[in-house]
Amino acid sequence: MIYSKICDSNGDCSASPSAEVAAALSEQEISARLFSIQENMKSKRYDKALEEYRTLADAGCAEAEKEYAAILEKGQLVPKSLDLAMKYFYRAALKNDAYSAYRYSRLAQRTNRDISSFWLIYSAVLGCAAAYPDAAEEFSRQGYEEDALYFTRLAASCDDTDSIVSLAKRYYEGIGTEVSYEYAKWYMDKLKFPPIYALRLAYKLKGTTAKEPPEITLKGYDGLLRKLAAKARECSFEGAYFKLSKMLAARGDTDAAATLAELLLDGRGCKQNITEALKLLTKAAAMGSIRASLILGDLYFDERLFSRDTPTAIAHYKRAGELGAYQAYELIGDIYYTGSGLTSDVARAVEFYDLAAAAGSTSAKESSRKIKKERMDLFEMALASKNAEDAFRLYSLSSSLGLAEAKLKLAECFEYGLGTEINKRAAFLLYEKSAKLGNITALTSLGRCYAYGIGTNRDFSLSRKLLCKAEGLGDERASQIITELMERKKRKISSAHLSAGIRLIYQGKIQIAKRHLEASSYLENPKAIYTLGCLYEFGAGVPCDKQRAYAMYERAFSLLFRDPRSVYKLAILRLIKSTK
Repeated sequence: MIYSKICDSNGDCSASPSAEVAAALSEQEISARLFSIQENMKSKRYDKALEEYRTLADAGCAEAEKEYAAILEKGQLVPKSLDLAMKYFYRAALKNDAYSAYRYSRLAQRTNRDISSFWLIYSAVLGCAAAYPDAAEEFSRQGYEEDALYFTRLAASCDDTDSIVSLAKRYYEGIGTEVSYEYAKWYMDKLKFPPIYALRLAYKLKGTTAKEPPEITLKGYDGLLRKLAAKARECSFEGAYFKLSKMLAARGDTDAAATLAELLLDGRGCKQNITEALKLLTKAAAMGSIRASLILGDLYFDERLFSRDTPTAIAHYKRAGELGAYQAYELIGDIYYTGSGLTSDVARAVEFYDLAAAAGSTSAKESSRKIKKERMDLFEMALASKNAEDAFRLYSLSSSLGLAEAKLKLAECFEYGLGTEINKRAAFLLYEKSAKLGNITALTSLGRCYAYGIGTNRDFSLSRKLLCKAEGLGDERASQIITELMERKKRKISSAHLSAGIRLIYQGKIQIAKRHLEASSYLENPKAIYTLGCLYEFGAGVPCDKQRAYAMYERAFSLLFRDPRSVYKLAILRLIKSTK
């Protein structure tokens, strides 16, 4: 920790006011005491004012901490103590007081230059004008001249003479910017009386036309804020970490918004605000923040804020995975494998493990490998088993681990009663699951189920769609079933035409009946062909043509129609006579 070497005269290294003060004062008491301090200062009761400052500082009042630290630093009314001044400046800096952060940075140079640099730049970012010149010098020392130019400009805008001269020199020599005598002259003209060390530069610019320079924007400002935030997080400066995250979020950084939400959820560096945190997370996730999606997934899964909602958690994890966080896919795999909050689905678990493995996760790859090996071993044992019941048990175990082929075999066991009782519905559901896992044979069987109503309602449209898909994927069995269905459909249509023809003959509508019989004959219905022959033999509604009639009888006979002793022909003859 940064503060470990910064102690007061009593050796107290605590950075928390509550370590020294039994009970914090209320806001009303703080306001009253600040007013009392002002009155005592006006009345020159400095001892009382000093005591009030000390009390408020120990109670955690940032304003009092800052003022009391300044008194200790300067040795006003009390012995000068830079160590104690550092302590109180540090406490106020942790509460994001810009000036305290600046003064702490200057005092911390004695013990830790790295930390001094952080608080210096942080105070400048917070808008402490006194920090601008030193921040510019610090950036220049580190070789970041463009950043130095930016903070020098800020200091110059606050009428800092040295910074004005420094800017003029930078433009004159092209340090961190392009060379521009006009811009250099403009800055020198801001000084009514140039200091002695700037007289030579002023002389060199004599006669140059001044030109106001454009506004300077720091291109890497977001990057600077991120570096500061990373340092604040590393050092557990939670107040600064929260403030920097808030600044980045305001500038459109979605990951910073997610971080800000996380801090609000836990109340770290700020007052806890769950409602605002959830709003920030939802907005950041919608804008593509991986971190926000992961946090939302955790919140819906670990029951930290509300009841577990596994489907919603999975949706957020999946979004994070799609954005590039492979660990989210592995989390989903774990959820499906263990069945936390939903029914275990090992096949889905393997699917997400494979996605994580493809992105580089060795642990997900190993989890997938183990599951695949186990289920394949069980499947092969089932195939080798000569006992139907034992095979059924092994298929069930392999199927429960998500193997598509095992689900197909298990479905066949249920459909045909192999090693178990026939259960058409269970067979259908397993065919469906196997097909979803990409098994083409299962896809064909599913189409067959819809065609013949096996374990489900008949749906010829869906059946045709599934069978055509399976046929397109190369399953010859699907082609055979499609042919069978076409023949079945053809027989059904031809039978309907035949029935209509017979009914119309009975009604005496021979010409219309003939058209139905011809349609049925076209579909190779032997009975319709034979009936049409009867019409030509008896001259019913058509010219009598016995030769044509006999040709039709022969054709019907070739299609395996048999009429023992012409019983059917006599029946048709009686039907025709009854209509006359």
